[in-house]
Amino acid sequence: MQFSIPEHIQLTEIEGRWVLLDCRANRFFAINKTGAEFLEQVNLCGEIELAIHHISRAYEIPFERAKNDMEQFIRNLSEKELIFGL
Repeated sequence: MQFSIPEHIQLTEIEGRWVLLDCRANRFFAINKTGAEFLEQVNLCGEIELAIHHISRAYEIPFERAKNDMEQFIRNLSEKELIFGL
């Protein structure tokens, strides 16, 4: 599973809350800290599986649970056209 975040979608923190800003449609979507951390890790390492391992370690949860949660998160973002390439 690979995906990319379009240039017009920006991840930012506003008043302690994480959002994805769609600069084309002038919309924003709230995401939780774990989702934001996952997206940042994917951007840093370029690999989804490494980002999932990071989430698993950081939150002390089994890898399979982190994988299932992040795959669902990715599907939700894809349905909202906030990421592409699935």
